[in-house]
Amino acid sequence: MLRASAIGGLLVLAVAALVATARAPQLTVEADALRLAYPPARIAGTAGAALLLAGAAALATDRRVKWALGVAVALGLLHTASLAAWTVRADADALYQRGLLGSRVLRWSEVATIVNDPAGLVVTAGDGRALRVETEALSPQHRAALERSVARRIEAARPRP
Repeated sequence: MLRASAIGGLLVLAVAALVATARAPQLTVEADALRLAYPPARIAGTAGAALLLAGAAALATDRRVKWALGVAVALGLLHTASLAAWTVRADADALYQRGLLGSRVLRWSEVATIVNDPAGLVVTAGDGRALRVETEALSPQHRAALERSVARRIEAARPRP
């Protein structure tokens, strides 16, 4: 009975850690670039939740519960790694997007179209390569700053007649 209560308490704490640290990506103005990344508190919250789930898995005696919690831990750690790896950077040369599975670059001079929809900003090159920046979680001010920066950089990269 005490073990079940401890497992339940750890599960509640894991959910509380996720809720308390749920934050949108943060827009940072660097020297001559904009950087969009998840704040450290969000990454720590997901890592903490995964550790709490690992503690619950260690306390569990039922094999199915251990297995389910182990899967939740693995998914939590994968999510933590993806949040830590994800960044978008717009500097004078290009738009860079880095994630868990690699990075992509789109030079401003290659940009053919920009589609701004409620869920994000899609920047497409003439050869069909595209970068999608999810912006629906951003504050209106941060979204507007990102959109203005992208527009300015594309305009600056266009050849002058």
